[in-house]
Amino acid sequence: MNPKRVSSVQWQRYNRLFLLEHILGHGLFRKLFGKKEDQLIEEIRQSFDNNLLDSEDPTFEEFFPGDEVKSWGRTDKVQVFRQAGNEWPCSKKWDFDFFVDYFADKEISILNSEGLHEKGVQDFGVTTMKKYIKSLREGSKVYLKFSPIIHHDSNLKKDLDFNFLNRFSLPGSFGKKLFLFIGGEKTHTPIHNALSNTVFIQLRGKKTWTFWEPDERLFLGVRPERRAYFFSKLNIDLKSDPAFPLSKYARSFEITLEAGDVMWFPAFFWHFVENPEPSIGVAYKLAHMPSAFKNSGMLTMLSFLATKPTLIGSLLSSGFKDNERVFR
Repeated sequence: MNPKRVSSVQWQRYNRLFLLEHILGHGLFRKLFGKKEDQLIEEIRQSFDNNLLDSEDPTFEEFFPGDEVKSWGRTDKVQVFRQAGNEWPCSKKWDFDFFVDYFADKEISILNSEGLHEKGVQDFGVTTMKKYIKSLREGSKVYLKFSPIIHHDSNLKKDLDFNFLNRFSLPGSFGKKLFLFIGGEKTHTPIHNALSNTVFIQLRGKKTWTFWEPDERLFLGVRPERRAYFFSKLNIDLKSDPAFPLSKYARSFEITLEAGDVMWFPAFFWHFVENPEPSIGVAYKLAHMPSAFKNSGMLTMLSFLATKPTLIGSLLSSGFKDNERVFR
């Protein structure tokens, strides 16, 4: 995406600095180029304070049963399909008791990757589904996310409507993967994004999403971390934070999914996700290089230059198929 609220020259300067930080690492980058970065941020801040730059607020597309859908995932907007999954077998069957009975003592991994969990909450790596659901019901804030447990179970896959899901598969898509998300009340995932397009099916409870378009990383204070995903340490509940001097200019929009809703969002859309009540959902992720590059050429390039782990190595080792690290 092209910048809408800063000049082309400012955007080019910012991207050069962003790339240099990826190459040099944060410490050395700040030592050599910290003053240049601070000058650019101050220049942009003054431009906004003087009301010199403005643009329309971002929007999303919302569809209800019976609405005509002309473009399935072929747009640069988030798309919400209300009640689209109501009749899927998973919507009728998959609740907390179902997973306790189905998986019982099967081990599951709790994701601990930096930037994808609330600090001080994800305090263990492996448990069983029975123990996890029990702890959730007792008020635990540990959030099961990006679990591939559904993807590896052919019986559970049959409960999803792949005729619907595959409408979002663009020619050349690869790395198609299912991830399970189960979280208790007030659990959340911090601001992050990755190169995959995503279809999300809300099965139980509600889930509130806050989105920012890809080029809002300037305002979110994103730092390159040499990972195959990106995140911001911004606390969205703070109205002002000196560590994020441009955050008050970031433009976001909010979507709340209820049970039976399905949502599609493009590569590199930043999102903060919160469960206002106990929630179960499934993400269907698929990579598509042309659309990823269109949304952010810089983030696409840096995804392939990742070293924690290397994205290219992960893709080659998996034959471009079932690779969990691509989307983590």
